[in-house]
Amino acid sequence: MKNLKMIFAIFLGVLLIFGWVSYAMSTSKDLISYRENIKNAEEYTESGLYYRAIDCYADAIKIRPSEKNWELLIGVCELNLVEYPDFLDDYIDYLEDAVAQYPKNSAFIICLANAYYTDESYTSAYRTVKKAVDNGVEDEEVITLERKLKYVYRLKGSVFSEFYSPIDKEYSVHGSSGWGTMETEGRASNTWDNRYYGPIGEDGEKIVTKENLGTRLYDKDDKVLAIFKDDVLSAGRFSEGYIAIEFAEGQYEYYDEFGEKVFGPYEMAGTFNDGLAAVKQNGKWGIINDKGEFKVNPEFDEIVLDNYGYFNKQKIVIACKNGKYGFYDETLKSKNDFTADKMDIPTKDGIIAFCQNSKWGYVDEDGKVIIEPTYEDALSFSNGLAAICQNGKWGFIDKDNNIVIECDFAGADYFTKEGSCCVRLIAPENENNPAEWQVLVLELGL
Repeated sequence: MKNLKMIFAIFLGVLLIFGWVSYAMSTSKDLISYRENIKNAEEYTESGLYYRAIDCYADAIKIRPSEKNWELLIGVCELNLVEYPDFLDDYIDYLEDAVAQYPKNSAFIICLANAYYTDESYTSAYRTVKKAVDNGVEDEEVITLERKLKYVYRLKGSVFSEFYSPIDKEYSVHGSSGWGTMETEGRASNTWDNRYYGPIGEDGEKIVTKENLGTRLYDKDDKVLAIFKDDVLSAGRFSEGYIAIEFAEGQYEYYDEFGEKVFGPYEMAGTFNDGLAAVKQNGKWGIINDKGEFKVNPEFDEIVLDNYGYFNKQKIVIACKNGKYGFYDETLKSKNDFTADKMDIPTKDGIIAFCQNSKWGYVDEDGKVIIEPTYEDALSFSNGLAAICQNGKWGFIDKDNNIVIECDFAGADYFTKEGSCCVRLIAPENENNPAEWQVLVLELGL
């Protein structure tokens, strides 16, 4: 029995020794292979044989998957990508593996996001940096890249010279051949051969002047509601049974849904909401009801209309009296002590652009300054973004005052909830050379 135990012990000892010898030999073999791959990779990189170098680094990583080796592999991949753009998919695969193993390596994250961007995989690019930031990566370049990718955009559709803001996914636009409509995604939604196409109302009504048909008021199904004998110069939005139309320059009159004049004229006229509209008469602004009676006498220098013609659609009213703009309620009573030299339109965002001493900043509805006046010009926030002007060019900021779309445009408008905005490509040199506008569409929406 003792002999049997001794034999078993000797057998185990031999197995253990054999195992250690095998492990040592294997480790030594792996080390030799690793060093050979690294040496070959360096030589291939020096010779410009990047594909061979990539394979060698990849084999070396299988043996020693260190962060340093991944950096070397990614570096050669970038050299190879310059010469062979079709290598992009493989480059992305390597980067995905690198980021998976080292999720806080800022260089890997930035490279992967930029590679996705080059591949036009914008959602993947944004998710890469967003995940890194959410996981605690505090690198400033990663944070800046996240903002850039969140608001990556394309310019879509044909250019146009005039437009009306959309209430529901359609701009009225004036192109080279006439007026028509364009979807907020940048697609033309009908032919642009009308002599005029007014802003579309909340229920789809619009004033349109067609060749050989004259001017008509149409409903959302293009059924004729009213016919007018004269061509219009411009029109407001049909709302609550009324629409303001300019037939003679500087003379706006309100008409009902049958095309009958109900009251006017006014020098300017807004859209009705809750039975009220702002109008300008004899150089001053006031408020009328749906009978044409003044509820607030025309004693204001301006009552600011939003981009749909409403003065009272939001919680506050912006008006100017005695040369100073401020916040008012619907009855035109002052709401707080804030005043400014100039103010932009009220919006749902409630953060309004204002001008003080020739510089523009932002204020909330309570009169609290959110962004100090520093810009040459500015528009109020709409759907989380605001257009600002620096050095004569327009771009966009977020509510933290970060520039998220660079100042590359000659002009800008307000963002829609779908994530589109009209931007001016070329400023007009004179009235015979109209401005060129195009629809900017955010790839990831808002």
